[in-house]
Amino acid sequence: MAQPNTHLTKALLLDTAKETVAGRGKNYGTPEDNFARIANHWEMFLVNRYGSGFSLTPGDVAVMMALMKIARLEHDPRHADSWIDLAGYAACGAEIETSPFGIESVTVTFQDDLDCA
Repeated sequence: MAQPNTHLTKALLLDTAKETVAGRGKNYGTPEDNFARIANHWEMFLVNRYGSGFSLTPGDVAVMMALMKIARLEHDPRHADSWIDLAGYAACGAEIETSPFGIESVTVTFQDDLDCA
């Protein structure tokens, strides 16, 4: 595992990201399921805050998590962990979006017809 501010070669970065992503499934489930849960929570927050009219997918979550890592890299571009996580989110997003089952199989949409009295 690379330490913060470690010199990362391409191979070290990708190998470390691969190890990291593989280990996350034990704690969080598959990226598809975990990102679907995140999408559902984010969508509910955004609907409650701004109103309905959109849906988020697990692929959207991968992109937004990658953007979060990019924002962190703007602050400290030498932080190795952010580069590793960015590669991991890219790999998860690519796997989700290029799935032979199609993104519709894991898309989460908000239903505003719920009766929550």
